[in-house]
Parts: sequence; structure tokens; C-alpha cells
Amino acid sequence: MEQKKKVLSLGTVAMDIILETRELPKEDGFGFIDSERLVPGGSAANLSVALARYGIDTYQTGKIGDDKYGDEFRRTLVEDGVDDRFLVTKPGGSTLHTFIITAPGGKHCIIANMGDSVANLQPEELPEDILEGIDVFYTDMFSSRASIYLGKLAKEKGIPVIYNMQCTPSFMKTCGITIEEIEEMISLSTVFSSGREGYFEMTGEVDYHKGVEMFFKKYPVPQGVICTAGDEGVLWRYTKDFIHRDAYSVEAIDTTGVNYANNGKTVISAFTGDPFDPVKGQETAKTMIQNNDVDIIYQSAYLGGPGVISACAEAGIKVIGVDDWQGDIDPAVFWSAVKSMDIAVISLAEDHAAGKEFETSVDFDLSSGGAVYDERDEKNIPEDLLVKVNQLIDDIKSDKIDVYEGFEQYRLNY
Repeated sequence: MEQKKKVLSLGTVAMDIILETRELPKEDGFGFIDSERLVPGGSAANLSVALARYGIDTYQTGKIGDDKYGDEFRRTLVEDGVDDRFLVTKPGGSTLHTFIITAPGGKHCIIANMGDSVANLQPEELPEDILEGIDVFYTDMFSSRASIYLGKLAKEKGIPVIYNMQCTPSFMKTCGITIEEIEEMISLSTVFSSGREGYFEMTGEVDYHKGVEMFFKKYPVPQGVICTAGDEGVLWRYTKDFIHRDAYSVEAIDTTGVNYANNGKTVISAFTGDPFDPVKGQETAKTMIQNNDVDIIYQSAYLGGPGVISACAEAGIKVIGVDDWQGDIDPAVFWSAVKSMDIAVISLAEDHAAGKEFETSVDFDLSSGGAVYDERDEKNIPEDLLVKVNQLIDDIKSDKIDVYEGFEQYRLNY
């Protein structure tokens, strides 16, 4: 059996705070955040996770702080199958984290907090045998001193070095990385990769085909240079000829909530501001109906819920109830997302009566016997759709579907 390859990855390790909005805020403007998610990121870490999923033994090095972002990054990295033994933590340090603001239509902007760790990994903080058994060393040059140190060491040992200049030289300069350091890293590389902007800044040539050729003549990297060109594919200048591969389209499918059932639907969110006020619930729903082409409203507004139902009934909009069966409030409620609290209460009472000691927390889910909908609603949806709903329930019970996938921050780990 062929021995698994081992890759050491050094570079950008970060946490991304993704803020989903209805539109990007304008200068001196104001906006609303519809959802907020914390996810691991960084180009080097993303590569490590991808390699691990391909079955390659991947070791991540780099530097994080001992803050909440660093703790979460390390946890998710290990969870994704990457070895973290070489990941350095700075006591009292701040981990690189970015705020990614998104809006419909693919619009976005990114604001980065570099922290004081990612660009400051020093060679002396790394173990002397870090390259022992490693087959490939990959870096995006964060930090530069550690990258050059490991690049030299790898070259001495005959280990291929892949340098991905993920950021342009002008940006790297703002991070304290000089053009001289970049050129030294290139001289240590077996393969070099960058995007169109990277080659433009290194050569001044607008046409990236010519820019790649100019770069390769100036820096004859042993196994060639690669240019990732977005929707134009990828270009590899290795031998006398160019190797080109077209980009291919990937249909991104959100496997959560509404988009699991129909990716063509759009979810619009709003908050009543007061879960105890039915009037605010009603006014919020009316505003959504007036300003958007709404088909269905799912409300989870506590005592404000009846107000939402009232607004939907008035406008002829279908609405989904919550917690208990709410089909008796108005015919507009065609479905209710039920929480079977009776199962939990009865089960705990019986266990207590039997003298059972409880853990700190007790979880109840579909496998505990609770229902997620009321049988009185079955007549309100097509039979084939009901079959799909029940199949999903069975798949969740059997762990065939992991409802926390993509939302690890909500997984119960106590």
C-alpha cells in the first residue's frame, strides 16, 4: 500500500465573521445584519482542510492568539482532520480575524483585523524536526521569517516548496513583508502560484499571459509558475508551452432551511424588536409583505406571533406557526413547527421519580420521540411532499443528515 503523503502548511490562519445584510452600507449610512456566523478561514488553513479531506496527512503551522478566535480556530481545525501540533499560540495574543459583509447578488466587502500573531511567527518558535517525514512544504508567506527559514531548510532536504502568493506585493508590504523577502521566497520555491493581480504587480504587464511569461523568465522556478485567473481558468508555465485548464462552473447549493428544498427561493429576515408585543409583530409582518414579494412567513416571535398571523391573514399570505399547533388561530396557518415539550417534561419526571441522577444538561431530539409537526396539518400539503418531510425526519434520526453541518458553532458539546 502506498504511504500517505504528508504536507506542512504555513500561512494565513484566521477566523471569519460573516455578516449577511440586505445591502452594503453606504458611507455614513446605516444597515441591518440579518445573520452573523463565525467560521474558520485563511488561505493556508483552507488548503490544509481541503488536503485533509482528500486523505493527505496535513500539518498546520502558524501563529494564533489565545483569544476566543484562536481557541475556536484550533478546535475547528482539528475537527476538520488537520494536525495542529505545530500551531503556535501567543499568550495574550490576538488572532487574525476578518469581518466579511455580504449582500444579495454576491456583493461583499472584507475588513481585516490582522492581530499581533499571524505575521510574527519566528523560526525559533518552531521545533527543529518540524520537517521530519514531510513530503511537501506549502506557504503563503505569513509570516515571512518563518516561511524563508522553512523554505531554506526544505530545499536543503530536497523537499518541494510551494509558494502561493495569495496577496499582492503591495498588500504584503502593508503587513511588513518586503519585495526582497518575496523574491527570496520565490528563489526557494519549486512551484510558484499567484493571481492575475500578483503577476501584474511583479511585472507591470496588464495581459496576464505575457505577465506570466515575463515572470518565468526573470524567476525560472524549477517546476513552473501558475496563474489562477478566475473564470478564465488556470495557466501553468512549466515547459516551453503553457498548460491551460478552463474554469468550470459549480452550482452552490445551500443545504439548510428553505434552500434545502428549493434553491431558487430567497429568505428575508426581520425582527420585531419586542417578542412580547403582538402589535409590533403585526406591523413588522405588514412591512415585509408590502416591501417584498412574500409567499410564506415563518414566525418565531413568541407573544408577537399572533400579530404576525393576523397580518398574514389580512394579506392572504400563508404563515407557519411555531412551538405549538397554531392552526386553530386562523386558516392562514397551514403548518406549525412543533416543539414536543411534553416528551421532555414527562421523561425527566419519570427519571426523577426513579431516582436517576441527571447530567448537567439533558438533550432531547427527534430520536427522543418528539414530533416536529402536528398530524392535523398533513392535509395541507401535497402527499409527495409529506413523504419527503417524513424521509428527512427519518434521515435526521438515523444521523444520515447532520443538522449542524456548516453550523458547528451551534453544536451541543457539553
